[in-house]
Amino acid sequence: MEPPTHETPEPRPEDIEAASEAEVELDLFGRPAPQGTWAHRKGEPRVFALLWTGCLLAMTGVALVASGMPWSFSEESLRSNTRWLLLAASIGALVLWPMLRLSQRRPAGGGVGAVLRDLVIVLAPMQAVIWPPAMPPNAWPASVSGALALWIAGWTVLVGGAVALALGPGRSGETHRTELPEGRPPSGRALLMASIIAVTTAGLAPALLNAREVAAAGEASGGARSSWMYSPYSGVFEIARARPWTGQAALVGPEHWRPIGVVWAGGAVVWAGALVWSSARRRRSA
Repeated sequence: MEPPTHETPEPRPEDIEAASEAEVELDLFGRPAPQGTWAHRKGEPRVFALLWTGCLLAMTGVALVASGMPWSFSEESLRSNTRWLLLAASIGALVLWPMLRLSQRRPAGGGVGAVLRDLVIVLAPMQAVIWPPAMPPNAWPASVSGALALWIAGWTVLVGGAVALALGPGRSGETHRTELPEGRPPSGRALLMASIIAVTTAGLAPALLNAREVAAAGEASGGARSSWMYSPYSGVFEIARARPWTGQAALVGPEHWRPIGVVWAGGAVVWAGALVWSSARRRRSA
C-alpha cells in the first residue's frame, strides 16, 4: 500500500489576483502566503540576533588576537584593545543597527514595539563585552564597567527612540511589514540617518584636536577630560582611560556620571514623544 501523498494544491488565478490586490506577499511559485503573510519565514528577530551576536564575537576575537598570545598578554595592550573593541561595538549599535532598520519596510505594529525588541537584542549580548574587563588582567573597577554599560546603553536608547519615531506608529490589525510610514518618503529616513551620524560624531572634535598632545603625555596625568564626553565614541575612551596616578587601572567621577545622566534624560524625552505619538495615531486609526 502506497503512503498517502500530500500535494500542495495549485492556487487559483482569482486567489493570486486577490492576494496581489491586498498586498499579500507571494512565494517563489506565486502562491499566496498562509494567513496573509510569509513573515514566519523571514527569521525576525532571530536572524538579526544571530548576526549581531556573531559580529560581537568576531570583534572580541580580533581584540584578543591583537593583544598577543595567551601566555604573553600585555595588560596595557589588552586594555587598549578593549577600548577599541568597545568603540567598534558602539559604532555597530549607533550606526549599523539604525541604518539596517531604516532601510527596511516598516515593522508590523509600528516602530515602538519593534525598536524595544531590538534594544534587548543589541544591549544584552553587549554586556558580555563590557563586563569581563572588570576581571584580571584588565581589573577595571566595577564602577568603570557600570559607567561604560550605562553610557553605551544610554546612547543606544536615545538613537533607538529616534528610529522608533521615524518608523512611525502601527495600524490597527497590521500583521506584516508594510511600505514606508504614511507621509514619510525614503529621503526622510536618509536625513535621519545622516543626523544620527552627525550628532554622534560632532563631539569628536575636541578629542581629535588634542589627540597628539594626549599621546605625547602618555595619559600619565591630568584630570577628567569633560570635552571628551561630548561624543559616545570619545566618551568610551575617557571613561576607560588609564589613570595610573590614582593607583587604579581606571576611575570614574562626577565629570563622567553627569553626561551619562544627560544622555539618559534625552533618551527619555525622545521615547516619551514616540510613545505619545504612537498611541495617539493608534487611537485615530482604530
